[in-house]
Amino acid sequence: MSKTLIRSLLCFFVASVLIILVVSKAAASQAYIELDVKKSGHIGGQLRVSVTELQGVLNLDTDRNNQVSWKELYPHRADIEAYLITACSFSVNDLAAIPRVGEIAYGLQGDIPQVAAAVTLNGQPPILDITIDCSLSDFNLAKNPRRVNIHWPSGGSHQALLNAPLPRENFEESSAHQDNFFDFIISGVWHIWIGYDHILFLIALLIPVVLQRSASGREPVKGFGKTLLRVAVIVSAFTIAHSITLSLAVVGIVQLPPKLVESVIAASVALAALNNLRPSVAGAQGVWIALLFGLLHGFGFANVFHDVDAGDNFLSALVGFNIGVELGQFAIVAIFVPLAYLLRRTRFYRLGVVYGGSSLVALCACVWLVQRVNS
Repeated sequence: MSKTLIRSLLCFFVASVLIILVVSKAAASQAYIELDVKKSGHIGGQLRVSVTELQGVLNLDTDRNNQVSWKELYPHRADIEAYLITACSFSVNDLAAIPRVGEIAYGLQGDIPQVAAAVTLNGQPPILDITIDCSLSDFNLAKNPRRVNIHWPSGGSHQALLNAPLPRENFEESSAHQDNFFDFIISGVWHIWIGYDHILFLIALLIPVVLQRSASGREPVKGFGKTLLRVAVIVSAFTIAHSITLSLAVVGIVQLPPKLVESVIAASVALAALNNLRPSVAGAQGVWIALLFGLLHGFGFANVFHDVDAGDNFLSALVGFNIGVELGQFAIVAIFVPLAYLLRRTRFYRLGVVYGGSSLVALCACVWLVQRVNS
């Protein structure tokens, strides 16, 4: 094996690990404040915070295994509730408002274990403004920013990030942003770009498309048109599958536990990658994997769709979000496939990408699977 190939593989490995760590860290460090304002003055919503943050404040890992389970969280419900309602203060129409905490649930946001608490606030109608102040708490806002999403009765919304430079903000209904179809498309693009498990699943399926079967195993495909046809088959299968289950899930016809969905998605990434290690796999042979597991990926997209502030524009939001997912997917394909086609005859691609890259993807997916099953 040449020194150039070894250096290329090493760079590929380091870059992939760094990307995964950066994305995971970014997702792990964020909490959410979601409020839905009604004309009656009632404000319902949800406070979500990562278990990592709670562990740092409340020291919940009683068995010292570096994992906090629901069994360990439950006895500390009162402490968790107190932390959630004191981490940030709220004012409604310039009057202090203390959130009342309802049901508390434990689940996953992507790979990140979180605690979500239903909250209610009350104010005198009409609600004209809400102020959220996170500067009074002693927790590290630089490491634990708060993402705010407020939906107003008029259909407008506010999205903001409260962090160290901006710990306090006043939100007025008169300045609320009115979401349009284009905003929902952008949201779909963004969600697939930060969904690294979906990205790696798609890339694993696309790695063999620039190869074709031969008597000795597989060889570079002849002709870019044939490659594009194979890409179209795989991407279409994945798109059709996840569009069906995304629609069924968001309208409530079919619901699956998020933990099960995220675990199977991790398993699908590993299977797609390991399939590339078989010497006879080439072309669009992964189409059945794309079709079958694409159904599960649709439920994964549905889980993040619930973070989209659709308001009264549910159908528009669903269509726009799905279009955004497809556009984000197309961008990934447009970058990866031409590069793969240009490199298909090189030893780096045939060994480094097909075997080394697929093995790395499978390893990452197995780590995610263990984390998600044990969360």
